[in-house]
Amino acid sequence: DVELASGSVDLSDASLLGACYMIQVRDNDGHDVLVVRGINPRARECERLDVESFVEGLLDHVVMPCAEALGVTKIVVPIDEDLGHSLTNRQLINEYVHSRYAKSEYVPLDPKGPNSQFNDRLIFDKCRLVRLLPPRV
Repeated sequence: DVELASGSVDLSDASLLGACYMIQVRDNDGHDVLVVRGINPRARECERLDVESFVEGLLDHVVMPCAEALGVTKIVVPIDEDLGHSLTNRQLINEYVHSRYAKSEYVPLDPKGPNSQFNDRLIFDKCRLVRLLPPRV
């Protein structure tokens, strides 16, 4: 279980902002990696988002707790040179992630490992490190 909030939370005015996929795969060295893709806020929400806060908040407050719970130390995103849609269908998200992480460490995924062909997206040679967590003790 991953706790994302504690205490009383009023959801009466809440609405779904968007969605993303988190896929546990293995890198070429056999280590578990969490791939984040399909980061798609609703189109009408994109206009009012602070893209940096949204992406970094998603990584820090949603994805990292999941990775920690799974014992995964590397979180990666697919970055296509042509700004393809493996990461997102939203141009502003793609542009931000590409500008921030395109030069980050390349993490090659095992093309024959579990979940490497998820949703017919061939991303095993396109992933860049966005978070490195300490190993579980």
